[in-house]
Order: sequence, then C-alpha cells, then structure tokens
Amino acid sequence: MYFNWILMILCVGISLGQRIPEQSSQDQEMHLYCTNRGQHSVRTGHEIKQGKAGPVGPPGVVNYKIVNETIKEHFNDISGQIQAKLTQIGPVVEKSSEDIEDLKAVMQQIREQLASLISTLALHDIEDISTWYKARNNYYYKLFHDKVTYAEAKANCKKLGGQLASVGIRDEDIRREILPLVKAGKFSTWIGLNDIQEENTFIWEDGVTATAGSTPWHEGEPSSTGNQDCVEMRPTFDWELNDLDCTLRPKYLCEIEP
Repeated sequence: MYFNWILMILCVGISLGQRIPEQSSQDQEMHLYCTNRGQHSVRTGHEIKQGKAGPVGPPGVVNYKIVNETIKEHFNDISGQIQAKLTQIGPVVEKSSEDIEDLKAVMQQIREQLASLISTLALHDIEDISTWYKARNNYYYKLFHDKVTYAEAKANCKKLGGQLASVGIRDEDIRREILPLVKAGKFSTWIGLNDIQEENTFIWEDGVTATAGSTPWHEGEPSSTGNQDCVEMRPTFDWELNDLDCTLRPKYLCEIEP
C-alpha cells in the first residue's frame, strides 16, 4: 500500500514537470510507467486486474529495481534540498534562540516585579476613606490616637497607602484647615518632617526639602538638643512645630494623596 502511494506521489511530480525524463534510463522507464498507467494491468493474488499500476508489458510485470532506484534518487534530491534549507535558516534559528532567552529574562523580571507589587499591596490595610477628612487640596487626613515612635507612625501611614502629613502642613491655608483635627487629639502629634539623614536639613516625607517660609517652627526651634531629628506639632507651643527625639511616642497625622 505504501509503495503504491510513493509511486503515485512520484508520478504526480513527473506529470507536473518536476523531473526531466531524459536525464537517465531509470527516469525514462519511470516516465513511461507514469504516463501510460491508464493502459496497464497489475497482478493481485491469482487474478489479473486492469488498472493503473504497471508499465507497458505483460500484465502485472513491473521492474521494481528501476522504480526503487528512481524513488531513492528522488528522496536523495529532497534530502539535499532540506539540508540546504536548514543551512540557510540555521543563523536565523540561532538568533531567534538568543531573542527567546532575552524574552525569558524580561518575563522573569516582570514576574519578580509583580510579586513585589502583590507583596506590597498585601501589606496595606483596608481603610474606609470616608472616615478621613478631605481638605481643599483633595488630600485626605486622619489623626491616629495610638502613641508610637516616628518610624512606627511612618510605617503605619504607608500601610494605609499614605504618608505622615507633609503637603498639608507646609501649605499655610491647608494647615489652618486641618489644624482642628490635630487639636482634637489634645496631644503632641507626629508630622512627616525630619533631619535624620543630615543634621539641620529637614526633609518632608514626600522628598521636598523644608524652607523657612513653609515650616512654621515655634520660636527657638529647631533646637537640635540631643537626638531630636523628628518633628511634632506641640500643643504647648500653640501647635507650632518642634523637633523631638524620634523614639518618643506622640500621636500621628496621616495624609493620602488623591
């Protein structure tokens, strides 16, 4: 069965002009076989059936040596063509492999960044923003009454998706607007300002460097006495700013960007 299929494929190729029958005696024999198949007969079992298998000659007589050699020659040609194509596309495949490795590296970076993002989001508490005060600058503010160190206050605000109050404190109008929130706590309150990195260079938690015009220090402050690197709003100083030891435990004011 497979042999007949092979013959059929070869004959189609010859009939379409893919082979020149004059190239060899074997090709000539094969050409005759294919072009006269309608007149040929084949022996199957003890019967002789008229059909399309066999060259001109006695019923069922086929020179299989010629056919086999022709098939082998055709397959050798095909093999050579395939090898030539592989040689041509080899550099392309190699380059593609390099691109694939680069793509894998990029995908790994994306996976790592997503994992980091998911981990960060998982740290954030679910906070009902409706319990926060929305100021005219569209930031949200809330005073927290638990008494913690500056580092703990900063971390707690960050978990809620915000920061220790900074933007609203250095803006005089917004500071006046949210001051009642702080006063309601009746206790010293951390805001987002410190000179931890460099003495006497105070930086707001959003990265802005403090200036004299935007920092409502109490008279004589910052005093920088001892290890006073963090800033509070102090009730005894009429809620003006005072530098304080970062390990002490006031309340704290958070803000969330709109």
